[in-house]
Amino acid sequence: MATEGLKDRMHYPELSVTKDEPIQLPKEGTMVVRYKKVASSERDGKYSCTFEISEIVSVDGEKEVNAPSKRDKSGEEALDDLAEKRFKERY
Repeated sequence: MATEGLKDRMHYPELSVTKDEPIQLPKEGTMVVRYKKVASSERDGKYSCTFEISEIVSVDGEKEVNAPSKRDKSGEEALDDLAEKRFKERY
């Protein structure tokens, strides 16, 4: 089977993982898994397969960036601070 253009024709539904501990994965990347095909079907010319994921072998991707712990000032707060600073400089 030719693979050229295959990526454009395939639909990849979501993959869900449930564990008893936090799951540490990058927000985006490439994953290699071990799987077992548990079902396949054909309906109206559409083919589908269901896989049972037995192991995540490797993950490659950029580390997830944590949100800053300090909240940025809103525009209103920044203007208030600037006005207070100017007031103190004048008086």
